[in-house]
Amino acid sequence: MRLLKDEKFLAAVSANLAALQLDPHCEPAYDNLLATINDWALALAGRGERGTGRNLLSAGIWLVPDYQPFRINYRFLAAKQGR
Repeated sequence: MRLLKDEKFLAAVSANLAALQLDPHCEPAYDNLLATINDWALALAGRGERGTGRNLLSAGIWLVPDYQPFRINYRFLAAKQGR
């Protein structure tokens, strides 16, 4: 969780994937992985990289179609870009 707060997104993704490799049913690691991807996309968009943020959310939607934050934030970023 500290990695996510410090916006060390790649390290946070790696840590959660490592935890899931050890225990594929670890819900906190899975939930943190999704939150990290979502927050990373929003941080990218906040730095003016909206397209990259949308691409990351798009990949997240492809992986986990029913995770609503990905869909909501994808639509939000698309609206910000006028699409």
